[in-house]
Amino acid sequence: MLCDVHPVRRLSIKLVEDSKEEQMSLWWLSFADPNRPQGRQFLGAAIVRALDFVGAVSSAHALECNPGGEVKGLELPRDLEERIPKDYVGVLLSKEQCMKFDKIIGGSGEVRQWE
Repeated sequence: MLCDVHPVRRLSIKLVEDSKEEQMSLWWLSFADPNRPQGRQFLGAAIVRALDFVGAVSSAHALECNPGGEVKGLELPRDLEERIPKDYVGVLLSKEQCMKFDKIIGGSGEVRQWE
């Protein structure tokens, strides 16, 4: 898995993988570019496992699911983890996938951090 990855990213990914799983949480990150026209500022979202917000942003960068721009994030409640599709973790999610995710978690609106 790590053979085609830049050495710095490889180290970041290894640090994430080596962190104690039970101490880590899933984090919702929402990316936007405020310099884009209204209605086109959302760049995507990511769900990553990390110890804290800074670690989540670093993990998203290491996993190449951080498109840049400004980022907001929140720690997801542990009781949601079993409802999150595995293929939604560690990838950049589109607005449509975010809307589907909102339905999966019961439409709470807590994760709506896009336009």
